[in-house]
Amino acid sequence: MLTLGGALALLELFAANDVRLDVEIKSERHRDPHWDAAHVVDRVLSEMRAYGAIERCSLRSFDVDVLHEARARCPLLQRVLLVGRVSDRVPPSFAVSEHFSSGDVVALALKLEAVAVAPGRSLATAELVARSHAAGLPVIPWTINDPELVRELLDAGVDGVCTDRPDLVRSTLAAQGVQLPR
Repeated sequence: MLTLGGALALLELFAANDVRLDVEIKSERHRDPHWDAAHVVDRVLSEMRAYGAIERCSLRSFDVDVLHEARARCPLLQRVLLVGRVSDRVPPSFAVSEHFSSGDVVALALKLEAVAVAPGRSLATAELVARSHAAGLPVIPWTINDPELVRELLDAGVDGVCTDRPDLVRSTLAAQGVQLPR
């Protein structure tokens, strides 16, 4: 697997200046009491700055401390709120409760000055989409690998999906008549 610096170097090598990266920081705070969000964010920002890529990247995490640190250290870097429940297989220390509403998700995203909401399947509802869109936030659920679920979420109004199977998502979109880039 490439490092962030390696991925940015490849983009530079191929002059792929129009490619955007959505970088996820997977926090270890729930396992390691010495895990330091500020240190990890600084390392990620250092790589992005070395390649002049701050404007071409966004940063996402379930750990709100990571998003707070990123905002404090580099307000220009776009942040995406990853949010989910234990039923979405989110570690309990990062999962929101069953009582966390669509309004709560949007309020948290706005507090963090996020540019998008990335909910797990349990939170990816038409209500969340409507509330997020009313607040000017796109909704991009994760990790959607089932074509039927892609269709359902598109019908609910999501702005995209995060997937491990771009081939399936692409063929699903094509079958629905969506114009796709090469």
